[in-house]
Amino acid sequence: MEDHDLAPLTTLWVTPDLGLNAVPDTEQLTNKPLLILLHGYGSNERDLAGLAPYLPSELNIVSLRAPLTMQPGSYTWFPIGQPGNPDPAVVDIPVQQLLAWIDEAILPHQPSSIGLLGFSMGGALTIQLMRYRPEQFSYGVNLSGFSVSGVAHPDAAPASINAPLFWGYDVADPVIVGAARRRTAEFLPTFFDVTERQYVALGHSVSREELADVSEFIQQHL
Repeated sequence: MEDHDLAPLTTLWVTPDLGLNAVPDTEQLTNKPLLILLHGYGSNERDLAGLAPYLPSELNIVSLRAPLTMQPGSYTWFPIGQPGNPDPAVVDIPVQQLLAWIDEAILPHQPSSIGLLGFSMGGALTIQLMRYRPEQFSYGVNLSGFSVSGVAHPDAAPASINAPLFWGYDVADPVIVGAARRRTAEFLPTFFDVTERQYVALGHSVSREELADVSEFIQQHL
């Protein structure tokens, strides 16, 4: 897969003053906290946008659509490959696209902070993005996601950065295999300051209890 196979990133904005999908201008983004949402495999940008009412109200939120189309309304960031253990080189392609988009579309507006929240495959991307640029992101939220094996990139930041990361999951998650969860549990403390939460009967989903914990975590790092 080459970079030119990727569609441009589609955005869905949720802003405190403008509501749903009204693109904020410079004044509305400058010195305001921004949260970037990264959906899971086979979903789209409208999925995680529904979490907005449960998150801190001062956030500007942008939900991104993955660049690879599976079918109309269903998208993926990269081919799934071996479940829970994708090829790091394949994952790196959308990571680089996301970093370029942040450089071009977000950084010129100078938000006061940038956070990441990803579900499942989007959680894997959240971890990879922070491995590349931990100094750029105030925090990350990994919901039912996993870490990608191997190093991020020779030019990525060194280990032991201690960037704040929330990791919420169910040990009985039927989608994220045990080997992926164990790899994630071993890796995250070497790089992140991890807030880890286990939820009973969550499965591969998000609950109001988890969202309350996520909201508190984000509030601490704004």
